This record gives sequence, C-alpha cells and structure tokens, in this order.
Amino acid sequence: MLSLQVNNRLNDNKAILASPYRAYKSATQGSRRNLSAYTARHHSARQTMSIIEMLASISLLIVSIFFYLTINTKSRASSKSDPDLPKSYPLIGSSVAIFANRKRLIQWTSDLIRNSPSATVVLHRFLDDSRVVTGDPANVQHMLKTQFQNYEKGSKSRRILFDFLGNGIFNIDGDSWKFQRQLSSHEFSTKSLRKFVETVVDTELSQRLIPILSDAAANNAVLDLQDILQRFAFDNICKIAFGYDPAYLLPDLPEAGFAKTFDEAAKISSGRFNSVFPYLWKIKSFLNIGSEKRLKEASSQLREFAKNIIKEKKQQISNNSSLESVDLLSRFLSSGHSDEDFVTDIIISFLLAGRDTTSAALTWYFWLLSQNQEVEKKVLREIEEKSESPVYEEVKDMVYTHASLCESMRLYPPVPIDSKVAKQDDVLPDGTVVKKGMRVSYHPYAMGRLEVLWGSDWEKFRPERWLESATDGANKVGKWRFVGRDPYTYPVFQAGPRICLGKDMAFLQMKRVVAGILRRFKVVPVAEEGFEPVFVAYLTGKMQDGFPARYPSIHQLRRHHLLTDQTMAVAELLASIALLLVSIFIYLTKSSKSRTSSIPNPKAPKSYPLIGSSFAIFANRNRRIQWISDLIQSSPSATVVLHRFFLDDSHVLTGNPANVQHMLKTQFQNYEKGSQTRRALFDFLGNGIFNINGDSWKFQRQLSSHEFSTKSLRKFVETVVDIEVSQRLIPILSAAAASNAVLDLQDILQRFAFDNICKISFGYDPSYLLPGLPEAEFAKTFDEATMISSNRFNSVFPYLWKIKKFLNIGSEKRLKKASSKLREFAKNIIKEKKQELSKNSSLETVDLLSRFLSSGHSDEDFVTDIIISFLLAGRDTTSAALTWYFWLLSQNQEVEKEVLREIEEKSESPVYEEVKDMVYTHASLCESMRLYPPVPIDSKVAKHDDVLPDGTVVKKGMRVCYHPYAMGRLEVLWGSDWEKFRPERWLESAPDGANKNGKWIFVGRDPYTYPVFQAGPRICLGKDMAFLQMKRVVAGILRRFKVVPVAEEGFEPVFVSYLTGKMKDGFPVRFEERSD
Repeated sequence: MLSLQVNNRLNDNKAILASPYRAYKSATQGSRRNLSAYTARHHSARQTMSIIEMLASISLLIVSIFFYLTINTKSRASSKSDPDLPKSYPLIGSSVAIFANRKRLIQWTSDLIRNSPSATVVLHRFLDDSRVVTGDPANVQHMLKTQFQNYEKGSKSRRILFDFLGNGIFNIDGDSWKFQRQLSSHEFSTKSLRKFVETVVDTELSQRLIPILSDAAANNAVLDLQDILQRFAFDNICKIAFGYDPAYLLPDLPEAGFAKTFDEAAKISSGRFNSVFPYLWKIKSFLNIGSEKRLKEASSQLREFAKNIIKEKKQQISNNSSLESVDLLSRFLSSGHSDEDFVTDIIISFLLAGRDTTSAALTWYFWLLSQNQEVEKKVLREIEEKSESPVYEEVKDMVYTHASLCESMRLYPPVPIDSKVAKQDDVLPDGTVVKKGMRVSYHPYAMGRLEVLWGSDWEKFRPERWLESATDGANKVGKWRFVGRDPYTYPVFQAGPRICLGKDMAFLQMKRVVAGILRRFKVVPVAEEGFEPVFVAYLTGKMQDGFPARYPSIHQLRRHHLLTDQTMAVAELLASIALLLVSIFIYLTKSSKSRTSSIPNPKAPKSYPLIGSSFAIFANRNRRIQWISDLIQSSPSATVVLHRFFLDDSHVLTGNPANVQHMLKTQFQNYEKGSQTRRALFDFLGNGIFNINGDSWKFQRQLSSHEFSTKSLRKFVETVVDIEVSQRLIPILSAAAASNAVLDLQDILQRFAFDNICKISFGYDPSYLLPGLPEAEFAKTFDEATMISSNRFNSVFPYLWKIKKFLNIGSEKRLKKASSKLREFAKNIIKEKKQELSKNSSLETVDLLSRFLSSGHSDEDFVTDIIISFLLAGRDTTSAALTWYFWLLSQNQEVEKEVLREIEEKSESPVYEEVKDMVYTHASLCESMRLYPPVPIDSKVAKHDDVLPDGTVVKKGMRVCYHPYAMGRLEVLWGSDWEKFRPERWLESAPDGANKNGKWIFVGRDPYTYPVFQAGPRICLGKDMAFLQMKRVVAGILRRFKVVPVAEEGFEPVFVSYLTGKMKDGFPVRFEERSD
C-alpha cells in the first residue's frame, strides 16, 4: 500500500511538472546539452573581452589619476542632496572611498543609507556603471513585487557565481528560475519533508550538539559557537538535501573535506562581489592563478562529489523502487529529474542557503541573548513550558522565541544585502532614476537600523516590538500574539515571487536549537569587558574571528546562585547577633501583646518583640507536629499565625479546607516553594520536582505525568512489587514467625520500599531487604541526608544550620558528604544505563531512568535531581503509611477481620482489577493516613500580598503551611469520633449488584479536606501507584501473618516528623502464622 501511494504521488508530481519542465528544457536545452562546450566557448570569450577591457582601461586610469590630482567633480551619488556621500571622480567614481571602507563595506553603506533623506544612494565604481543602494521599503516592494519582471539577477552576478552555483535557483532568471521555483515549492510544501526535517534536527541535536556542549561544560572548555553551529547546520542540510551525513559535528571537530571545499568556494565567490576593481578577479581567472585557481579546483571537487552522491542515489532508487524518498535529492530523482548538472546546481544552492543562513542567524542570536539577560530569561521561561523534545505545534507556539529570532535578524540579517539588475529604464518610487543595466541593491542590514522604520530605540534588542498582549484565550500561549512586519520593511527572507521557500523550515530548526541549548546551558562569551563583535559579509553575514564561548550547565549555575544566597544568609546572621542582644533586653523588661492571630485563641503562644514565639517553639521542639495540631484545633478559624526568630517572617498554619483550596488551586500561581525551602532542601534534592517552581516545575511535571500515565509503567510496578513481596518480604517474615523473633516492622517496610523504588526509578537493586538485614551504604546515606535536611526546617533558630554549613562543621559537614555520595552514586548508575542503551537501542525501557534517557533527557544533573525526588517520595511515604496502618490494625481487631475477609476473597497474587476492588482495604488505608499522614505538614510562600478565605492577612514572602495531621483531627471535618479508627466513614452500603464487591462503595473526600496526596496542579502523580503497592503488601502480609506489637499494655507510639512522618524508636513486632 505504501509503495502504491508513493508511486501514485510521484506520477502526480510528474504530471504537475511535465509542462513547465518541457518549457524549462526548451529554454535551457542548448546550454545543458553540452555544458562543457558552452562553458569553454562562452566563458573563454567573456574572459578574453575582459582582458581587452582591462588593457584599454589602463590608459583611462592614467587620465583619471590626472583628473583626481587636479580637479574634483561634483558628487554624482544621488539626485538628492546628501553631504555624507563619498566624492565621485571621473572614471574611477567612488573607488577611493570604497577601497578605504573595503573592510566594513556593509557598515559603511548602511551609514550612507541612514544619512540619506530618501534612504537611497547611488555609488559609482571603477569603470563600472552606477549602482543604487536602497533601504526604502517602497523601493524594495517596487523591485521585488510591482516591477518584478524588470529586475533580474543580471549577467554580471551570474558570471560571478557561476563557477560555484552554476544554474542553480539562486543564480538564474526567467523560465529556468520559474521551473526550479515551481519544482522546489512543491516539495517544500509537503508535510513529509517537514517531518523529515524535524527528525534530522532532533537527531543531530540530541546525539551530537548537546553531548559536545555537555563535555565542554564539564571541562569548562572554550568552543567557537559559530563553528559549532556551522557544523551542525552543514550536517543537517546535507542530510536533508542529499541524504548524506558528512559527520562534520563530532567531538573532535574534524576537518571534513566536503565542508572545507564548500567554505572556500563560498568565500572566494563572495570576494568577487566585494572587489573594488572587479576586473582583477577576471584577470586571475583567465590566468588561472591565486584565489581563482583555488575556486576552480574547489568548484570542480564540489561538483564531482555531488555527482558521485547523485549516481549512488540513482542506483539505490533503481535497485529498490519502493525506497522512501525523504531527502530532496531522492524526491527530485523520483520525480523524473535525472539530469546530473541540473540536480547538482539546485542541490548546491540549497546547501548554501540551509547552512550559512541558519548558522549565521543563530550565532548573532546567542550573542544578543548573552548581552540581554531579561530577554534570555523570558525565552527560557517559554522553552521550559514545552516538552524537552517539543512537537511541531509546541514549536509553533513559541511566540516569544520567534519574536526574539526576528529581532536578532533585524539587527544582523543572514543575507545583509541583495541586488538585482534593471532590464529596462525605470524610476523608483522615491524618484531615483534607474538606467537599463544598472544594479539596484536593497540593504536589510541598513533597513534594520532605520529610525523611521523601527523607532528611536532601533539599537535595542527588544523582541516586544514584534508582539502585542493577547487577551485570555486569544491564542494558545495566552500572553503574546506575534505581529509580523511586511516583507518589504523586513526583507530578511526576501519578498515577492522570490520569497524564501525555506523560511518555515529555518524557524523550525532555529527554535529547536535554541530550546535544546538554552534548556541545558548558558552561553557565556569569552571576551573582554565592552567587546563588540564585528559583522562581516561574505555571501552571508558572519561574526569576524568566530564566537568563542563557555557553556556552563544551567543546573551548575543554579547551584552557584543558591550557594551565594546561603553566604548572604550567613552574613545576615552575623549582623543579627547585635540585634539579638537588644531583643534579650526588651524581653527582660517588658513583653508585648501576642501577635499570634487576629482571631482570639487562648492557647496561642505569647509573641515577643524580635524573637517572636521562639521560646514556645523551643519548649515544644520534641512534639512540634502535635503542638501545632493542638493550636489549630483550638483556633476558631483552624488557623494560627506564629512568629519565629526575628529575621524570619510570620508563619501562617492552617487546617481550614477553604484556605487549603485557596493556596493549592484558586491562587496556585501566588504560592510557591520559596527560596528558604529551596535552600533548605537544595543540597539533598537539587532542582528536583519537589524543590522547584514555575516553568522548571511545569516541565518536570509534564515529563513525569506522561510516564506515570503509561500502562507499561503500571505493569512494571506490579511485577517489581510482587517479586519483592514473594521472594524477600514473605520469606523474612516466615523465618521470624518460625523463630518467634522480634523485627522492627518500620525498618522492614523501609527496606522493602527502598528496594522497590530503586528498581522502579533506576532499574537498580540495592538488595536492602535480605535475611541478614544488611547495612546498605546507599540507603544509609539517603537516610542521613533526609534527616539532616528535615532538621533544617525544624530548627528554632534557622540561621544556625547556615553557620554550620558556612563553616562546614557538624551535621552540615555530614550532609555535604552524604549528598555528594548520593549524587556520585546516582550519576554512576546513569552512566551505566546510558552505556546499556547505547549498546542496545532495542533494550526495553521499563524503569523511569531508562524512559527519561530514551526520551532524550541526557543531562546528568537534571536526571539525578528528578530521580532522587522520586526515591524520597516512593520510599518514605509508603513505608510510613504502612507502619502506622499495621499499628492501627493491631489495636482494632474488627477492622483487621474485615480487611482479612476482603483479602481472602481475592487471588493469592491478585491481578490489577482485583486490587482495585479491595474497597474496604482502600478505605482503611485512607483512614489510617487521616490520622497519621505520611507528609504531616507542607508549606508554600506567598509571592504577593493576599487574604485567605477565613480573613487571615498574608503578606508577600510570608510562609503559609497547611497541616494534614491537624486536619485529620478536626471535629468539624470528621465528627466527634475523629479519634476512632473507623474505615466505614469512607464507605456507604451498596445495593446488590452496585459493584463487584457487593457490599461497599468507596466515598472519597475532596482533596482540600484530605490533602494527604496534596491537591490542585501539584497533586501526587504516584497516588495510584502508592495504593497499588500498599494493598499488595497488606494482602501479602495479612493473608499469612498476624502482626503483634511487642509493647507494654497501654503503650502509645509517638509520631515524629522529618520530611515524612515516622514512628519514634521503630515498631517492634512478632509475626504469628495464620492457620488455614
């Protein structure tokens, strides 16, 4: 079917193009039938005439020198007065001024245009006709559209570029151009070519460009970004045009013969245009010397190389007619265009356009971003809202990035000047007279600098000039709408019938490159203060001497900024010691009224000047969660405000569901993690999903959400849990039951959860749950990092940990070592996994790490941070929940019997549908977590002033904490029996046949009343996975054993909170085997 469709399409193409192709053949067959004879005869004749002209001109030159030394003529530069125009002399015209400005011709002609009242000047060169250079949009429209038929490339341009481009699309006029344009336009409009371009760019980006920049970042190496981008673009366009990979962008940055030859041909051809005395290159060409000899050799090599590829491609197509035609060469050949000269010319033209224009545009773009940090931040913010490998629609919606690229090309257009030749006498709209044969050049570089077009701030790099605010829903981005300029004011992609066919393809490539680089690196120029790069023009614009830069990782920079913040915090602390003395004096002399809450609460602690409620906080430091819960329970609004040590702002603590919904949903954008939380957790979690805000969080959330929603991950989790239960957990408990041994169930469950989450996250088995209950270094290190990070939060005087960190002593020294070990361990696993995937691309990607790496997310810092966050969530939360669950079951025999009855109705290894139908077990787990939530408190920081629904005033920067532990104990939410462990509060009786269980229907609570899994946009992605694991563990244990606590009568375990809740001193138990 595919073959038939392809053949039908090719036949349609032939039919579409047959008529114009015959016209093209008719117009060009004479020259194409015998190209060698044509070139030898006509080219030689032209060169002979050039020599005669040159010899004749020597005499005229002597005369011109005489005139120059004796009299000055009036300038003939323009019909309009312009005092800044160069003087023009008989015969030699403005050659003296042109020669003096030969190294800055683009800037010089731009200055002339900007100083001209009409934005148009007329220059005269040595024995050459006058040429018009304009920046007037009306003139540009006249040339490129209104009088398009009167302005062509001209024979001089054709001669200059013929050795390089031949009869390619950029070097021809008339019917030949029309035919090539129609042919190319058809191919460029196909969706299949766009998809092929996307694939090529993504592959080159992920497999070559990003790894090279990553190595440079790791080694702090300097690379020439202009060279890197040219190599990238050359590999891309060769694959797109020829289906050939020159492998020019490799780690050792090799010299590629084809690329080097192409460079030389382009540079020498450009030099012909910029020659002050245009006859000189013709003499060198005639004599076959110097640069002209090199051009001849380079062009010959280029064409030979291209033709060899064409022959190979023809052979491939003839050997396999069903071969998919993805690259341009295959498409042209498959459409019946088999003339090697014709195909060579058109493909070389596309190589020139596709390589030099995009690389030139991107080089200047990254320079401008490096000088405009605010613009870079906005671009990065937009990028981080998209997928790491954005699909076509997402790329299209990168509005701000699009505007910034347009703005960059306004100032530094890839093709800074282009020219046409008048076929007949004409008058431009501004009144400039154009004689037949006169060259007229329009000047995008100058036009981008005209105040009349871009305003008085034209020098500023300001993407907003291309944008207007979009009303809500007006576009997908919801913030900006792109407002383009007409192509005659902004002729960067030409205009009229010759407007660039590859414009959309160029933007597609550039946006993908920008997103790929900026998401991971900051481009830092290696240059002295105040350095300004020089724009030089060959056939395209470039940066003189390249663009040397370093590429620090975004993650490294964020770490650096946080370290700087911590240093500042220590400085603040040292300054505060003096203020502390004042606070002690005030405390000894008088106390202030409590500022705890605007709503009376007799249990609220007293708050003193500067030190706030620090004494009460210190007194309750060992039962902080319970104390805060008591305050919330005794508050009429279920909200209190506490004040800590004087440099710390007030804290709002709430158990009011309306306030929780306000924070987590209604005003989600106003409540973020906050810098203090980020600093406290950064050494442990880095920039992982639980420690970031804004666009970075959105990106990680989107990435993780996609993976957690896959059925394949759920199946993998089921398999991992079943194996760990059957092969490790049950045998250990059986051995303990047989020997009547006491085990710490909390420790056992942590080991079980740690093995599970390591396998799910890394595909790595730490073997922590083994009969000998071994010490696993990775687990021990993880525990220490968790505990110390948690203690940072619970410190009464939060600056103490910052001092210890600054001095690298005590617990902070241990945290530094632990975090370093963790990250080193994780990165070693990541490297091994990368190696596995590179050796075997068909390897099944089941664990999260493999999934992220296979999706192109190869940055080690990024992957390490996100995986460590999942380890924390997957280990401590499920083990904490299950520890308290088994305690509560042991104290509530009727509930245990009901759970056991439900378990025994299922298979011994229940399938997913059976686990879902364990309704009573589900309700009992929810009830357990109501009383003992795995995360008992969570906090956010207000970005702006706000008022909570209960009337509590929240100032910018204030911390607001919601308290699931307290909320599970509020009578107003759960009734007067809130202390009872009663799963039935989550259930209602089901009529017969209402559900498979036939007895109960689960009735959940809204997530703002029961925020155990958070709520709103940050609601826990692993909720279903957590219930799946917990139900399987509960079923596996209770089916076989009765859990009997080893404790005295009336013993009550103590709930303690680190980053997650735990049972103080563990949960020692015995396991009694159940009889059949």
